[in-house]
Amino acid sequence: MNEPPPVIGSARLLEYAMIDSSIVFTGRSVIYVDGKLLGPVPRLAVCQVITGSEIILYHCDEEWDILAATSDKTVIEAMAQESRPA
Repeated sequence: MNEPPPVIGSARLLEYAMIDSSIVFTGRSVIYVDGKLLGPVPRLAVCQVITGSEIILYHCDEEWDILAATSDKTVIEAMAQESRPA
């Protein structure tokens, strides 16, 4: 598994998760990309916008390419949004 870069989508990486079978997709968030529902993703990256305090949760593919993004007020909110341990 490849480690994430220090900057993703012009935001500084704070935390990340490489999703495996120990993580359960909750489906609590509904995200549509190009009219299609985005399901579980293999990588999540919690980042902070470089020019401010906004926290972004990036939903990424295995190469850390951004598939979708959501905004949160805190790192804890971003981390709790998508998954929980099995």
